[in-house]
Amino acid sequence: MKNTLSFLMSGYAKAGDPGILSAALDTENGKLAVLPACTELENPSWILMHPNGKILYAVEELAPDGRVAVLQRDETPGRENMWKPVRRLPAGSSPCHLSLTDDASFLLISNYMDGTLHVWKLDGQGMPETRTAEIRHSGKGPNPDRQEGPHIHAALYLGGTVYVTDLGLDRVVGYRLDKANGTLHREKEFVFPAGSGPRHMAVHEKHPGLMYVDTEMGGTVCTVRLSDGAILQERRVIPEDFGALFRVSSIRFAGDVLYVGSRECNMVTLFPLREDGTLGEAVRFPHAQETPRDVWMNDSWCITADEGSCALTLIRREGLTLRQADVVRTPNVHPTCILPLGRTES
Repeated sequence: MKNTLSFLMSGYAKAGDPGILSAALDTENGKLAVLPACTELENPSWILMHPNGKILYAVEELAPDGRVAVLQRDETPGRENMWKPVRRLPAGSSPCHLSLTDDASFLLISNYMDGTLHVWKLDGQGMPETRTAEIRHSGKGPNPDRQEGPHIHAALYLGGTVYVTDLGLDRVVGYRLDKANGTLHREKEFVFPAGSGPRHMAVHEKHPGLMYVDTEMGGTVCTVRLSDGAILQERRVIPEDFGALFRVSSIRFAGDVLYVGSRECNMVTLFPLREDGTLGEAVRFPHAQETPRDVWMNDSWCITADEGSCALTLIRREGLTLRQADVVRTPNVHPTCILPLGRTES
């Protein structure tokens, strides 16, 4: 019996090029097959599936007038692998991240360039009804090139609070979401080291009181206590003696291993999770492709979306050891996002 893991991938691409790709990983033979899934979007750098599997959301990372596309499967005979936009929502400048509340009743849109967060109410099928809130940050950080203003990078809903990373302000800001009307109310603020630039967040079910935040310019992962915002631990993603340019990118868990991608220095870093929720020593995998923008991993396999190389790299995983297995080129598409869909057997 053949086991296949299915994915959607997306990235920077012009309209007319396949900015969204469908991918299938044959776990027995270690082969990754890639096909076009949508050619109608411009720069769909982040994608998100509704839990019903019938609605796909995709940012169109444009400035100053960004958009979020709502897509459904194309039912045209012979195009069942394709997704087509059925609606577009206005967004802020350079929308870069999407997430849902726990009950999928609200869509959260993070807009990088203008430092805004939009909240949209969804109906029971996942279609947007109305925008219920907009948060706009103000201020700047110490880095004049990267922190000239607020840059909201991601939002994560946890236990009634929407946590928002702002790379430009070195902050994670928490907003209470009133689900009755979709409004946001500021309730907490976590301060990060000056110039570090918090980017993305991850949580682990064994430690619901903790959050793990990667810092794009600081080159670290911070273990943060949610009750008061205290940074309990900082682990270096990038080696201390690395003197060239780097930008930390994605952060996720695979079981009890936290993994982080880093651009420019082209590295995937693994941290074993300890019983107390802190992270063990870093294990670093020098990556052969350029700019691993997103990383997905399970117990046996790892895939990187290599923005700078127009490629997807398949890597075998054995514990904390990674070995490159295959590279699939994606001409005219700079991959930035990996969305796992699940396993099929045939």
